[in-house]
Amino acid sequence: MIYNLKLISDVILIIISFICVLRIIFDKRDPKGTLCWILFFMLFKTLAIITFLLLGRNWRNRCFTNNVSIFLKDKFENYYSENKNKEFNFLEKIIEKTNPYPIFTNNQLTFFTDGESKYKALKEDLMKANHHIHLEYYIVRNDKVGNEIKDILIRKAQEGIKVRFIIDKIGSITLGRKYTRELEKFGIDVVPYAYYFAPFYRNHKKIVIIDGIIGFLGGMNLGDEYEGKGKLGFWRDLHIRVKGDFVFNLQRSFINDYFMINRDKNNPPFIEVEYNNYFPNVESCSSLPMLAVESGPSSDNPSIMYSIINMISSAKKNIYIMTPYFIPSESLLISLKIAALCGIDVRILFPGKCDHFYVFYASRTYLSELMQCGVKVYLYRKDSFLHSKAISVDGKICSMGNANIDIRSFELNYELNAIIFDDTTVLELENIFHKECSESTLLDKNFFENSSIFIKLLENICRMFSNTM
Repeated sequence: MIYNLKLISDVILIIISFICVLRIIFDKRDPKGTLCWILFFMLFKTLAIITFLLLGRNWRNRCFTNNVSIFLKDKFENYYSENKNKEFNFLEKIIEKTNPYPIFTNNQLTFFTDGESKYKALKEDLMKANHHIHLEYYIVRNDKVGNEIKDILIRKAQEGIKVRFIIDKIGSITLGRKYTRELEKFGIDVVPYAYYFAPFYRNHKKIVIIDGIIGFLGGMNLGDEYEGKGKLGFWRDLHIRVKGDFVFNLQRSFINDYFMINRDKNNPPFIEVEYNNYFPNVESCSSLPMLAVESGPSSDNPSIMYSIINMISSAKKNIYIMTPYFIPSESLLISLKIAALCGIDVRILFPGKCDHFYVFYASRTYLSELMQCGVKVYLYRKDSFLHSKAISVDGKICSMGNANIDIRSFELNYELNAIIFDDTTVLELENIFHKECSESTLLDKNFFENSSIFIKLLENICRMFSNTM
């Protein structure tokens, strides 16, 4: 009897494994990844089945659908033909085919490189809200900064302002239910993003929309560490405040996420009833062309990665990159190597202090490869942490926002970046880059090669798992 049960269970495992392997094959994944999965199923069937069901499938694609995205897509059709940039038409074409957001030109922009200035501007704008406040954050802390924002949101909700707040539960795992209960007590619509059957998929966005006119986008979450009060010390980051039509793209992204996560039962949804209040006419600002690029595990294409590779391929003089983590795809790594070997001035600014142990050491192996091709790598000051996420090309175009230069941001996280087509604005960003480099250490070509055997072994072990970090 026991023998028969074991035989039946083995047969069931084989059948389930076979179905999973077929699914992997039909998904048209990377060949190396596909072979690793097949080997995993051959050696450890039970563990492989559990791992595949939790981490290997795109659950998000199957479980979240809504009609709001279709409604907004139809509304945005009018914007596509209005604003074109001839110089970067090649970039707009690929983004338009892989990404639902049009270019907007009526914008004003301000850069922030530290938490104190960003939070000051954010709090001032929140206090002036007249109709609605939309926030979407990966990390929210129950600390001084987090509670200051909470108190403002509660005050505005009491004034009758509609407040909606999307919070990633993995990133904000330490927040505590008390914080969100207090928000909900005053009528604030808190929407936690968490899909436990796919914990590797995270909502990494950091955006705020106020009255559909003012928006914030960048690398800073809500917490004291972004003011330099955490264990990493002084925190250098990059965030923007935008006033203008580009905010429509942030609004569209937020509303799509809200209805896919929340699956609101209102019929019709609030956006259809009050469209003009969420996408109002914006007074004339200045001519600043901006384009939003969004990607995630539910995207048909990794649009942010495609846009960055396209920018790199267009470079004629220089490519400047700031990133806290550097786990590039093979195609992006090759693009940077080719650019450097062709004589393009390629520079990467990377933290000198370790934030996430495995990512830090895995990143060093990719930086070492690029240095052998002539890429200049700078390590930021060791008493501080660099969290800025940006790339600029030839002083004419830049991309910045939520996404890191790593596989997780390109394929596993829900991310949003802004591409800016303006010489003056890009020059301002490049001045920030040069200032940070002046406080950093330019590495010798053999810096990583001179590391000890133990460090090299550690780096390469970390690199083996870098695609999931």
